[in-house]
Amino acid sequence: MSMVPSWVMLGFVLGAFFVWALPEPGGKLPPSPAPVERAPEPMMLASRLPRLTDVEAVFAQWDRYAIWENDVTEVAYWSEETRSFSNFFEVLRSGDRLFFRSIPKLTRPLVKRGVEAHSPLLFTGVAEVSQPLSERTMPAPLPDQPVERPLPPKIVAPTPLPAAVPPPLDPTLSPSPPTSR
Repeated sequence: MSMVPSWVMLGFVLGAFFVWALPEPGGKLPPSPAPVERAPEPMMLASRLPRLTDVEAVFAQWDRYAIWENDVTEVAYWSEETRSFSNFFEVLRSGDRLFFRSIPKLTRPLVKRGVEAHSPLLFTGVAEVSQPLSERTMPAPLPDQPVERPLPPKIVAPTPLPAAVPPPLDPTLSPSPPTSR
């Protein structure tokens, strides 16, 4: 006789036992946890910062005013919320690609001349470039050495080249006519 009917009977009995062991649908359920009140989310910092794509587009229109030092410049971007230049970015130039990152404050002096008044960006420059000539510090010459100024280059008239004349033909060097055998 085959063992298959006994295994089927065992499966039926185990299934019936587990159905009987299940709790009834209206039975005691564990109490649900008390609803947690969520605190209102604070305004995200990202909502106050402009999108980088906006900054890239504005910079692409005004990049001619950027002063680069080691392929890096800094800009201040106009914020409509604060009505001031309160968003600061560092721009890294690598070949023809530009990379932007936000920074907490500008570390270079602002360029106040040469930029149009209605520009949405303020540009920074090198300290020497942004200061007027009267405020720039020039290195003093050493006291032991006199100041040497380079002499202007001397202008020399070019010498005419001799005319190119082909060498005379030497009849002894002319090729001999072919001989027939």
